[in-house]
Amino acid sequence: MQDILGLIEPQPFRSKDGIQLGLWWQIFPAAIVAVLAFLLIKRQLPRLQSNNPEKTRLHTELKELEELGTPSEFLRAAAHLAESHGLAGDEFVADLIEERDRFCFQPGEQPGKLENSRRQEILKNLREKLSLGIMLLTLFLVWQPTTAEAFHDKAQAAWDEGNYQEALDAYQLSLKDEKTPDLLYNIANCYYRLDQPGKAALFYRRALELNPSHPESLQNLAFLERKMGAIPTPESDLPAWSKKLTTPLLTNLLLGLVWLFLIAVLIRFVLRSSRVQQLSTLTMIGTGLMGILFGVLLFFHPGKEEIVELDTVLISDEPTEVRTEPSSGGSEILNANPSTACRVLTQRGNWSYIELPNQTRGWIESDALEPIAFPENQS
Repeated sequence: MQDILGLIEPQPFRSKDGIQLGLWWQIFPAAIVAVLAFLLIKRQLPRLQSNNPEKTRLHTELKELEELGTPSEFLRAAAHLAESHGLAGDEFVADLIEERDRFCFQPGEQPGKLENSRRQEILKNLREKLSLGIMLLTLFLVWQPTTAEAFHDKAQAAWDEGNYQEALDAYQLSLKDEKTPDLLYNIANCYYRLDQPGKAALFYRRALELNPSHPESLQNLAFLERKMGAIPTPESDLPAWSKKLTTPLLTNLLLGLVWLFLIAVLIRFVLRSSRVQQLSTLTMIGTGLMGILFGVLLFFHPGKEEIVELDTVLISDEPTEVRTEPSSGGSEILNANPSTACRVLTQRGNWSYIELPNQTRGWIESDALEPIAFPENQS
C-alpha cells in the first residue's frame, strides 16, 4: 500500500457501532406492529369511542354551541372554541373572529341578524377543523433536515481541487450536525494531506471509536502507523466470540427478537384461528428463550473499557521525546513518533505520564497529546 484511501461518500445506513445495518431495519417490524395495532384498535373502536373523554368533551362543546340563541353568544362561543384549540391562525377562524368583533364589540351599534345558513357553515367548519387538528397532532413527526450533505459536497469539491484546508473546514462544520465514522474518516484524510499525521491518526481512531470495524479507517490507520514508524498497538486478547458477536450485533438481534415477540402477541389477538394462535404461542416461547440467551451474552460481553486501553494519540507532527522527569531537563527515554497511541496515567503541570503500547512509561509534554474521545464541549 503506497498511499491512503481517498474520501468516501457518507453511508446513511452504516452503523456507528460496528455493524452495517444500524437500527434503520426496525422500520419494517415497526410497520407490521403498526398495522396489527391498527386492526386491533379498529376492532375495539366502538367501545373506545364510547369511553373517550376528549371526544365526549368536544361533542358537548359543539352541542352547547349549537344551542346558543343570540348571534353575539353564538359567535363569542364559536371564536373562543376555535382559539382554545389553537386554530387562531386559520383563515376561516380569522374571518370568524372578525365577524364576532363586528357583532359584539362595535360601540353604538345593535347586533345584526345571523343567518341560519351561516350558523351551520360555522358549525360544519369547526367540526372539520377540530377533527383535522386532532389527527395532525396524533400523526405529527418532527423532521429536521440536516445540512451535512451540503457541507460534504463543498468539501468534496475543495478536495478535488487540492484545497485540503477548505475541505477540512467544511467537514468541521458538519460535525455540528452529527459525528459519524465516515465524516471523521474524511476529516482524518484532510489532516493527512495537510501533513498533520498525528491529527490524522487521532480522527481515524475517533472513527473507530464509533465503529470498530470501519474498514477504511482501519486500512488507513495501519498504513499511517507503518509510514510514521509509530509503536504498534498490540492485538486484543479478548475471546473470539466477543469479536464476532459484537455489542451492536447482539443489541440488534435482541431488538429483532423483541419486535418478533410483539408481533406474535398482536397476531394472537387479531387472528382467532387456532392454528395461528398455536404458531404465535410457539413463536413467543422461541423468541423469549432466544432473547434470554442473547441478553445473557450481552450482559457478559466485554465492555468498552476492557477493549480500549489506549485512550490518547500523539498528535505532534514530529517525533516527541519521552523523558524520565516532567521537565525538559529529564533524560530522554525514546522518541515517540506521530500517530502513536498511549495511555495517560497522571498529569503534572504541562506534562503527562504515559504508557506506550510497548509498556514503556515516561513523561511527555501534554500539548503533544490529544484524547481520542471528543471533549464534551467540543462540536
